Amino acid sequence: MSICEILYPLIKLKSVVISNEDECNNPNLLGNLINKFNIDYIFITPSRLHYYLKDENYSKSINNIKCLLMGGEGCNKETLREIINYTDGNIYNLYGPTETTIMCTISELSKKFNKSNKNVNKITIGKPLCNCKLYILDKYLKPVPIGVEGEIYIGGYCVGKGYLNRKNLTQEKFVECPYSSEKNSKKLMYSTGDLGKWTEEGEIECLGRIDFQVKIHGQRMELGEIESLINEIEGIEQVVVIDKEKENKEKYLIGYYVCSFEIDSKKIREYLKTKLPIYMIPSYFQRIEKIPLTKNGKLNRKNLPEPNKEDIIKEQYIVPETRGIKLSGEFNRKNE
Repeated sequence: MSICEILYPLIKLKSVVISNEDECNNPNLLGNLINKFNIDYIFITPSRLHYYLKDENYSKSINNIKCLLMGGEGCNKETLREIINYTDGNIYNLYGPTETTIMCTISELSKKFNKSNKNVNKITIGKPLCNCKLYILDKYLKPVPIGVEGEIYIGGYCVGKGYLNRKNLTQEKFVECPYSSEKNSKKLMYSTGDLGKWTEEGEIECLGRIDFQVKIHGQRMELGEIESLINEIEGIEQVVVIDKEKENKEKYLIGYYVCSFEIDSKKIREYLKTKLPIYMIPSYFQRIEKIPLTKNGKLNRKNLPEPNKEDIIKEQYIVPETRGIKLSGEFNRKNE
């Protein structure tokens, strides 16, 4: 648990109920705990919540909660649609790393999406909280325009001083903020490593980790964008796309999805061809029972199953049509 999860309810003169390890890992037991203490505020990660909603006792236990706060990772559209079915309480999406005291932005999703309006187009992390300042900057630490991707930096009183006994990492991640309004003071901002962009409404859309950007055939792509499009296919509940290397060091993409039934890979590919260039479409799709989680309830990419190499689709690489695109691809490959 984080400091804010413990202290915030106490400030509001509420009681804090902390589940034990057995209850935390068992949705049925956790549902009993919620009912026993009439819990009305819940903190949980979206991935853990997605699985727990399949348990009848747990899904009924959250019917009467007043507030559901999700954080720790991104929330997908299918999970949000599920949550709406089980509760009329306020649903919030929180964002903020440990280095900046966890909660830095908030988005009240239930104001935009509810039982009468389940058309989920875009899930944002909302706007900065008091004493938090968020910047979306390019590699030169210059602000990017609305709708343009950049790295999310966090400034304000929430920013920590650095990592204990890790001077080099501290200097890399905690940098001087050129936009601090306070004179005669050296204020730091934290480099999150997350991609984001401002929306027209003044909210921030988090696009995933910069670490999850990959290059294939010299073309840079974001795995989160591919995951989001696969998740639009009817019946698919969760998606994870990762990159792998063949024996000849050539990279390819694998798409894992959770669904109650098997979906023909050709159907997925045909849909993606209407949305993406061919090099961004995974070579292989695998249905799995559930996405592996870490002990903290977050998605664990390292524990995804190995694909059957014989099933990997051999997609012919499409030569770029224009000389400009061809030169761009060659330049990118040389700089990989």
